[in-house]
Amino acid sequence: MPFIKLKDITPTMFKAYFVRDFVYGTTIDSIMDSDISKALNEAVRIINRHLIPCKLLYIAFMYLTAHYLVLDVRMGFNGVQSVGQQIVQSNSQGVSESYSIPPRFVNNAVVNAYAKTDYGLRYLSIVLPNMIGHVSSASETNNEGNPNLIAEYPYGFI
Repeated sequence: MPFIKLKDITPTMFKAYFVRDFVYGTTIDSIMDSDISKALNEAVRIINRHLIPCKLLYIAFMYLTAHYLVLDVRMGFNGVQSVGQQIVQSNSQGVSESYSIPPRFVNNAVVNAYAKTDYGLRYLSIVLPNMIGHVSSASETNNEGNPNLIAEYPYGFI
């Protein structure tokens, strides 16, 4: 795919990427171009291009946009009755189901927010591997021109 600026992605491009995922149309009970444009505008302001390899940026952006689209539509249907949700670990409606979710995900507000939709989880599957590593703090350079290492901290979701 040739280089495309994220701000230049259109609802038509989104619909071509997610052909089977949504019911598109012009009525209130379908996904309208205005819904997609809103989600595109949200995603372009939220995405951190520094966490995603260039070859995956378009895909990550599409999944982030779909995540916001789903959240926006859910909120739109619920209106003032809309209530935030956390990750569901168990459900009992006729058939009981339970999930074992690591506490580091449940207790992380950012991961928890993206885990509300399958699209958000796909976005995380692209971003999280790039957030694992080590961070070092450095102060002014020493006499040899090298930075003085103050501390080294592991970070990420390992």
